[in-house]
Amino acid sequence: MEENKNMSFEDYKLPGKCDVCGKETDIVVCASSMGPISYGYCKECLNKRLEPYSAMVAYISCAGRFPDDINEYYQRHCRNILKGLNVSEEQFIKDVDEAIKEMHEYFSQQV
Repeated sequence: MEENKNMSFEDYKLPGKCDVCGKETDIVVCASSMGPISYGYCKECLNKRLEPYSAMVAYISCAGRFPDDINEYYQRHCRNILKGLNVSEEQFIKDVDEAIKEMHEYFSQQV
């Protein structure tokens, strides 16, 4: 059996809802660049390498404050996603800081 190494979106698509933009359309389920989890991506969001906003906030907040604690590759990746989602970097920083605060509050109550 000959293996096709050039599989495309069309080869894997199924009807569903994009976890990034919320559009009801054909999607593929792929591994996220924001941690060990998979999401459904429409063709447009997949091609733009976008991620669900809440997943990006959660992932980055576990690594530290944006941008100071985040390596340059992920800074560029996050900025590309923010641009694609039309979210300001200032809003993202506020959301990451809030997620860090909530995480600290949660864990301080577990002791």
